[in-house]
Amino acid sequence: MSFNDKLFIVAGEIGFTDSTQLADVWSSDDDGKTWNVVQSQPAYSARSGHGVIAYGGVMVLIAGWPELSDIYYTNDGADWTLSTGLAWNCNSTDCGKYDFWPLVHNGKLFLIGGSGSSSTFGKLYSETWSLDLPALGSPSMVV
Repeated sequence: MSFNDKLFIVAGEIGFTDSTQLADVWSSDDDGKTWNVVQSQPAYSARSGHGVIAYGGVMVLIAGWPELSDIYYTNDGADWTLSTGLAWNCNSTDCGKYDFWPLVHNGKLFLIGGSGSSSTFGKLYSETWSLDLPALGSPSMVV
């Protein structure tokens, strides 16, 4: 992820079990030649299969496994805040996702495909969700 003139690695996995999920944040300001820990214990839980986008001066972490629907944001990569909203308006493991593709295009956030359920390789989704994002510089973009 490119954000604030740096490359970022946000969370991930070293194996697909609860105990091998990662939460740490790393950054590089020299095109990936060297990496530094930005945050070893962020506010969000360890996860993989999540989405990360940059928009309007914030980096946004979307869902992932095993959380499936929570959303966090940061303006520096170190201090993460839990959003009051949930991805896909989902409040259970029956409707959340991981391994989806997030992208921002023409003022919209698109979340494409993914896997779901609280078990490994559960339900597969072929749907695309979109969300109109606030205009850059609007009062709702102030964090």
